Amino acid sequence: MSDIAKRYLAVIQFKADTSIPELAKRVPGLQKFISGLCGGDMEQVFRSPEGLTFGVFFKSSKPAGVIRSVLDGATGNGDSFLIVEVGDLGAAKGFGRPATWLQRH
Repeated sequence: MSDIAKRYLAVIQFKADTSIPELAKRVPGLQKFISGLCGGDMEQVFRSPEGLTFGVFFKSSKPAGVIRSVLDGATGNGDSFLIVEVGDLGAAKGFGRPATWLQRH
C-alpha cells in the first residue's frame, strides 16, 4: 500500500425508497466509515434535496479497491456509489467549503 494520500470524490446514492428516518440512521454511519478511511480529512461536496444522494471529498493513502470494499460493505442492496480519484487539474467556481478543501489538499 502506498503511503502517499490521494484525493477522492465518493458519490453515494441510496435506493429510491429509502425513508427519511432510515437516512437519518444510515448517513452518519456511512460518513463514519469514510472518516475511518481518511482520518477525518473529508468535506461534503453536495447533497440532493431529498438526501438520497451526496458526494464527499476525502484524502486517503488506501487504494481505490480497498475503498470500494469498505463502501460495498457499508451500503445495502439497491444503493449505488462511485469513487473517482481527483487529480491536480481539479478546479471549482463557487461551492465554498468543497472548493476550499480542493485548494488546500
